[in-house]
Amino acid sequence: MKNISRLFFVLLVFLFAGCGGKTTVDKQSGGMTTYSDKEMGFSIEHPSQWSKETKNNRVGFFSPDDQAAIFVTMYYNIPADENIEDIFENVIVRPYQKSETFGIGENLMDEEDRNWTPEIAGAAGAEAGYGGFFQGQIAGKDIMMLVSVLKKGTTAYQVMTYATKSSYDQYKETMQNAFASFVIAE
Repeated sequence: MKNISRLFFVLLVFLFAGCGGKTTVDKQSGGMTTYSDKEMGFSIEHPSQWSKETKNNRVGFFSPDDQAAIFVTMYYNIPADENIEDIFENVIVRPYQKSETFGIGENLMDEEDRNWTPEIAGAAGAEAGYGGFFQGQIAGKDIMMLVSVLKKGTTAYQVMTYATKSSYDQYKETMQNAFASFVIAE
């Protein structure tokens, strides 16, 4: 399983076009670190002992045992009238279901829970949000993946967490907390 998370991060780099450098701030509190990226315009919490890698318009955080990861990817120039379900389909479902190295099955989240309410999206600084829960594989290893797309204007953010299936119970709360802490800057 060594470096599977980093392999996934590298695959994300190749799948999506990048942008320029970053201005970031990491702030620790109670075993968690708040990562703030001024250029990409968001903040998110992750466990302080996790490593961080940035590349263009994405950042990844990796557990020390290489069994879990958190990713944030930013997409520019999204048509203002494109609905959140279509964005989710275009940046999550199609690429991940068609990849040879990693893949996901069907969205296991109940349909009524996928589309974020305006209050929940607004609390994250977004106009709209859509999510899913998937079982899949990365380099032959079974994973559980929680992923959402949030849209603000013509920008969209993909927030994705995953853990190997065997360590999912250990990292489930961390995955959920990462989503709860994600905020798009004003």
